[in-house]
Amino acid sequence: MKAVTIFLCLLMASGTLWAQGLDAVGSTRPLNSMSLNFLGDASLVSVAYERQYILKENFLLTTKLGLGYNSEVSFCLFGSCSRSEYKYVTFPHHITGNWGKGKHFLEFGLGGTYVAGNTNYPYVVYPLLGYRILPLEKDKLNFRIYHSYPFSR
Repeated sequence: MKAVTIFLCLLMASGTLWAQGLDAVGSTRPLNSMSLNFLGDASLVSVAYERQYILKENFLLTTKLGLGYNSEVSFCLFGSCSRSEYKYVTFPHHITGNWGKGKHFLEFGLGGTYVAGNTNYPYVVYPLLGYRILPLEKDKLNFRIYHSYPFSR
């Protein structure tokens, strides 16, 4: 039992030392951010908290959790629409890998959105592929453009 305890302590210490060594890479890069998203993640508009984890100098792992709003749109060709449009609260989230150098990163990963309301598809899963420009210092804007297409049932 004593040997197992010593082994676990050494294992945790080595992980801590590795994490401290990588911290110098992103010492000025902001790792936490809030974002405003339009027409993405199965939402008309959403606000989200995002956290970046620096794994290597040229590779970041990003997680996001948000709250959004969506509204069903009906197109009626003849006559008036008989039913009113539904409004939804959405909870978008994702985990992505970001590979690049300096400010420029290629983003790839998997996202999902839980849709609360009267819907046939309460959870939507989608792959993400995009491009990011990330700031190297605090109080600067970041830019992200991406494409996602939901997996069909």
